[in-house]
Amino acid sequence: DPLPFVGDMTRESLKAWANFNRFEPVTAFSQWAIGDLLGCNLPVVTFVHSGTTDSAEAVAAFGDIAKDLRTSAEYIFATVNMSDDDTKGYVSRTFPLVSAAPRIFVFNGDKLYWEDPSFVDLKSLTHEGLSSLLASDEARQDGSWFALFKEKRKMIARLATSSFLGAAIVIAVPSLAASCCWLCISELMRGDDLEDENAVKKED
Repeated sequence: DPLPFVGDMTRESLKAWANFNRFEPVTAFSQWAIGDLLGCNLPVVTFVHSGTTDSAEAVAAFGDIAKDLRTSAEYIFATVNMSDDDTKGYVSRTFPLVSAAPRIFVFNGDKLYWEDPSFVDLKSLTHEGLSSLLASDEARQDGSWFALFKEKRKMIARLATSSFLGAAIVIAVPSLAASCCWLCISELMRGDDLEDENAVKKED
């Protein structure tokens, strides 16, 4: 439902009011809505769900909370159905740290988003919880080189703690890479030694 207009009626305030009210209380993230959500210049609070029947209750609860929180006109609210392959692919590419469901994250455009792997409980979805998330440097991903490094660090840490296999992969891959480098260096040094021996024999 559209929020009533409040405050001084200026061109800017009317434009902001119209921009906010063009969205439903909760917008489904889809190929038709992506452009509007990314270009609204407002934080979009997003609930990532599996799309199964088990997630229907959580989606409904998110909608109820969104209706209460949106009265402040600070946030747009959206849901992401990860059972849709196109949506899942886009989210995984654009927001790679939030491709697992369930998850709550906030984005503003296609470069800036905030995520915390512990932010999964709808009870945490309050004005205070959202303010804390947006104020967190650790949660912020803005497309910078530092954010890219942080993203890779988070991915490795989460893989290592996800399962025994994940931990084994994180340990084994660097070890294997280091072993390969050592073998290459050893072979190069061995080649230099052979060249030196051949040079000495020729001089004799």
